[in-house]
Amino acid sequence: MQYAVFITGAAGSAKSTTTHLLHEHYQVIHRRCTIFNLDPACDYLPYEPAIDIRDLVTAQEVQDFVQLGPNGALIYAFQHFFKNEREFLAENLDYEDDFLIFDCPGQIELYVQNDDLQRFAAQLQRKGYECCCLYLIDATKLTEKKSILTNLLISYTEDVLFSICDYNTTNQEIKIQKLKSCNNSK
Repeated sequence: MQYAVFITGAAGSAKSTTTHLLHEHYQVIHRRCTIFNLDPACDYLPYEPAIDIRDLVTAQEVQDFVQLGPNGALIYAFQHFFKNEREFLAENLDYEDDFLIFDCPGQIELYVQNDDLQRFAAQLQRKGYECCCLYLIDATKLTEKKSILTNLLISYTEDVLFSICDYNTTNQEIKIQKLKSCNNSK
């Protein structure tokens, strides 16, 4: 069985770190895994992606050449990538990997305002992949009822839009690991 996992969550919720840690975990248990970066505004990745949206277009390039603001540039870059690459990705995913991990941008408007990612997930399902979303919630945002409700509503929106399993989790363990790593290096 092959799986496609879309790592989602708000900006700064440790999506790229989680992607990296999942990749490391799958390597330890001898599972094949391929990572894809779908965030055109990402400045740093702790992993080497097989396909990186930034190789085709970055949000900064769109801001400079199309003269859009940061959010408009992000939406434009994301749509441009899927307009030009979705068919290629779906038709050429001949990976024999057990897991495909897609590190997604943290802006919900990318999923609400267009259905490119949802259509791509549907193509993967037609190819036989079991797909799911892993929605990361920043544990520091779970201190107030309104933050909890907001995160659950966003996660539920993804669940409805994608029509695939959606799992909610916090990134607290990841932050603890990072703190331990920083303390050990001193």
